[in-house]
Amino acid sequence: MTMVGVWIYTIVIFLLPVIMIMTWEKKTGARIKPFWIGVLTFLLFAMVLEQVMHAIFLVIPWSGSKYITTHTWAYALYGCFAAGFFEETGRYVAFDKWLKDCWKRKDAVTYGIGHTSCEILCVTGMGAISYLVMLYNPAVGNAAATSSISAGTLMMGVVERLIASVLHISLSVFVYTAVKVIGKKYLYPVAIALHMLADVPAVLYQRAVIKNTAFVELLMACITAAIAFVAFRMYKKLPVDGAELVDTAE
Repeated sequence: MTMVGVWIYTIVIFLLPVIMIMTWEKKTGARIKPFWIGVLTFLLFAMVLEQVMHAIFLVIPWSGSKYITTHTWAYALYGCFAAGFFEETGRYVAFDKWLKDCWKRKDAVTYGIGHTSCEILCVTGMGAISYLVMLYNPAVGNAAATSSISAGTLMMGVVERLIASVLHISLSVFVYTAVKVIGKKYLYPVAIALHMLADVPAVLYQRAVIKNTAFVELLMACITAAIAFVAFRMYKKLPVDGAELVDTAE
């Protein structure tokens, strides 16, 4: 893969969050606060708290971590649950505690853009930088890793981030509704379950149960499309200001 191609990929990855939030803000006039809360919440719950749990159950040597890392079904269950629980709990806490004054339905989408933007930069963005480092200094990586950087690999990376962005925004609508609308608390565990389901193809790919990248992306796209369809219908049923549906009893 040429240096130019990797640079284009890196620029696209780093511009994607900017394009999403600027387009949404221009289209709806949304406040920027939920975006930054989404960024900070992802950092706290996914990059700090979840990583502490991973250290305990995947890194520190003991019988439990050994079992999880050597049994695909246990690894898949653990990995999907950890991501779903921490990220959806983060959303719940954010909407319930830190975004009490954000009761417009568009705030759910703004938060979701912040959440997915942080993930793009922390995960895919760092991956893009590592590609550049390997290409400029092959001694840092290895020949196999460097040769694996192809146009198809980079394209799949962009597609995966787009799918993940739709998923995170959709699940943000689920959890926003769970927090703000009376009688909808059950949507919080539903969001966790849906997040777990959406992560299954990627986890199975990591464990080489599924080896075709395109097939993994197709599965993720189908699951995400179904979740997004439900989230869109849910979003459209919410009042624009949402004030009359705010649950102030708890």
